[in-house]
Amino acid sequence: VYSGFFLTILIVTALAAFGYLSVSSLGNMFSEYRGTARQTLLVNDYVEDMFEARMAAFKYRINPNADAAAEVRSNVDEIIGDTQFEAIFANDIEAQQELKALKSKAGSYRDAFDRMVALQNQRNELVDVLVKTGPEMRLMLTEIMETAYADGDIEAAFYAGIAQQELMLGRFYMERYLLTNALNAFDRVDKHF
Repeated sequence: VYSGFFLTILIVTALAAFGYLSVSSLGNMFSEYRGTARQTLLVNDYVEDMFEARMAAFKYRINPNADAAAEVRSNVDEIIGDTQFEAIFANDIEAQQELKALKSKAGSYRDAFDRMVALQNQRNELVDVLVKTGPEMRLMLTEIMETAYADGDIEAAFYAGIAQQELMLGRFYMERYLLTNALNAFDRVDKHF
């Protein structure tokens, strides 16, 4: 009877030790899983922010406006301004270095986007000059044609008509170039002007 009790106590003690070790091991595995899940969520947030920034940049290129530009900057600033990656990747120095490099590239992306916005604004100002000057030039050529015709100078009227035709074709290909950035349209603008 005593040996049965002793054997039962020994088995219960062994089961308790095994249970404790199993639960402790399971707790460690859960902690590792939780840490890995937090790391994955953070990286996915960066991926999502960069994707949204790129989509907003595409929207800006299609229709330049302040809202799309602000959206690009906001998404990139979320990546750059995030400070929790050091705590989440505290045990992974290599990942911290990669994330710092990512933040640096995100800053370069934002700077390039800001330069693009400035150049887009400059382009818009130049296009406004083109849009205003083109009709003025056409009216001047029409005036020359009408004056030459009224004076009976057929040769001057002919050359003014040719100049007006070249002006209109140049403006046509200029519009095409502004829409498509096709180099052959740019070459045609140069040829006609």
